[in-house]
Amino acid sequence: MTGREILDKTSALTKALYKHGFRAGDTLCISMPNDLLYPVLLLAAFRSGGIATTANPALVASTRKRDL
Repeated sequence: MTGREILDKTSALTKALYKHGFRAGDTLCISMPNDLLYPVLLLAAFRSGGIATTANPALVASTRKRDL
């Protein structure tokens, strides 16, 4: 991805997060394998004034729920 593509995708995701109620101070939990969109998710959370945390995508739902 080019820098422009990253900026465009981050801007679009920031708007989508806001539309779905994500606000400054909220926490976004990212649970996905390594991917080029991973930094886009982080940047969108940060641009929204939010916090980002990660979870191992291999965890079963009950373990993830307990950890969160």
